Amino acid sequence: MPKQISPIVKLKGAIDDISFYKTQDGFMARQKTAISADRIKTDPKFDLLRRAGQEFGTGGKAGKLFRDIWNTELNKARDNRVTSRVTQAMVAVLQSDPTSDLGLRRVENGDLTLLQGFEFNIGVPFAACVKTQFPHTIDRVSGQVRVNLVSHIPRLEIAPPDNATHYSIFAAAAAIDFATGEYSITRQSSASLPWDNDPTVASVLQMAVLPATTLPIFLLLGVEFVKLVNGKSYPLSKGLSSLQVWAVDQLP
Repeated sequence: MPKQISPIVKLKGAIDDISFYKTQDGFMARQKTAISADRIKTDPKFDLLRRAGQEFGTGGKAGKLFRDIWNTELNKARDNRVTSRVTQAMVAVLQSDPTSDLGLRRVENGDLTLLQGFEFNIGVPFAACVKTQFPHTIDRVSGQVRVNLVSHIPRLEIAPPDNATHYSIFAAAAAIDFATGEYSITRQSSASLPWDNDPTVASVLQMAVLPATTLPIFLLLGVEFVKLVNGKSYPLSKGLSSLQVWAVDQLP
């Protein structure tokens, strides 16, 4: 039996062949289908559906690899829907594959620069927290990736959440082979910086990936906020910090 959980016709459970359930987007209803899974797998009428499902699965695997690679960074800044959003982004990338047949399109053949600007915490965009532009360079020959943390005045150019006293700018660079799942990655972070009116000292975050690689190179940049009490740092919720795909370098 369905269960009413609000005076306004909001149900959980099932009535006949309709199931009611709650998601982050609100209350939803889903009708059971009479079409069997075996028929969907074999009937020519469902060929397009099968191909779409194959590509969604491919995007999901690529998305999981992508999230796993940045697990350290995601532990600092992410929202609770990042899994589905990364999958959607990967599906969009594979759909840009210009050569493969429908159902066989691959992320590595698509335009990976579509991921540039992706926010891992959609509610806290990087540009909303950090007003300063940090120039970067990616040198494929040497494999060196640099982010120049130019001097800035924290109280004017950093927008922290309530209770934050300090912040750090962190980065990670990786060359990723989506076909094999192999990758190389390096991480760097600034010192913990006080949120005050004193200009910061310019510094460089230096990272390295495989030299002379032909793989796509990704650079992520984030800001993490902490509260300092009696000399000890207490990280704020990962939902209050920010992380963005800052740059993607892909060979033609």
